[in-house]
Amino acid sequence: MVAYNLDNPHVLPTAQIDSIMATISGRPIPERVAYWADWFQKDGRARYLFGLDPGGYVTEGRMCDDFRTDCVLFVYRTTALGRSPHAREAVQFAFGTRFYRAGV
Repeated sequence: MVAYNLDNPHVLPTAQIDSIMATISGRPIPERVAYWADWFQKDGRARYLFGLDPGGYVTEGRMCDDFRTDCVLFVYRTTALGRSPHAREAVQFAFGTRFYRAGV
């Protein structure tokens, strides 16, 4: 499932994410989260799509979508990216955050 949420048309390429993360790695977490939120806003490709709507991240079974997002996914995605050192860990972080103690 982690691989399903990496390097696909719905997310930035892993190499690009890792490169950005390397440039902001020394900043405090709140600044990194804010950086990602600002980055997506300035990039301009993200569009609002409610996750449960047809084509939304929920109906498609994705944890990540950088270009069709709603407010919940945007918060999750920017905080996962801001708290992680690499793209793969951001996806793993997303699973841990959204499904914390699932099955316990």
